[in-house]
Amino acid sequence: MKRLLKDSRGLTLIELLAVVVILGIIAAIAVPAIANIIGDTEEDAHVANAEQMINAARTAYAAGEDFDAEDDGYTLDELVSAGYIEQTPSNPFGSEEDYNDDSFVRVDPEAGEDENRYEVTLNDPEDDGKHIDGASLDDLQGDRDELFEDEDPFGE
Repeated sequence: MKRLLKDSRGLTLIELLAVVVILGIIAAIAVPAIANIIGDTEEDAHVANAEQMINAARTAYAAGEDFDAEDDGYTLDELVSAGYIEQTPSNPFGSEEDYNDDSFVRVDPEAGEDENRYEVTLNDPEDDGKHIDGASLDDLQGDRDELFEDEDPFGE
């Protein structure tokens, strides 16, 4: 009889409860951390799309491509149709729509090479505050908090 009592192979209720509590604590720490990583990745992709537009506009301007006189620059559609961007960049924020027609790069021909000659405006198709408005390449490569200072693009 003693041998049967010593050979218990299950977990007690207390042990099971301790495991569940530990897993709950780990999940409470891990889920917000993963959500922040995903949010940062989406923001980085959005900024990379804006940098791609500026680089395409620089190439178009250097090639002597006429730009839209109304916007003083190149619209995203113009850059795509002229072949400076292979296809319209996809929106990284989960929308199935691509960037809307209001996205463009403004060119200041009077600015010197070292100055911010190109400023990009990249609008989100769902218009929920996830956009870049008049940012230079220096702005895009700088502090992201300043880039989105008037907005909270992730609702945090």
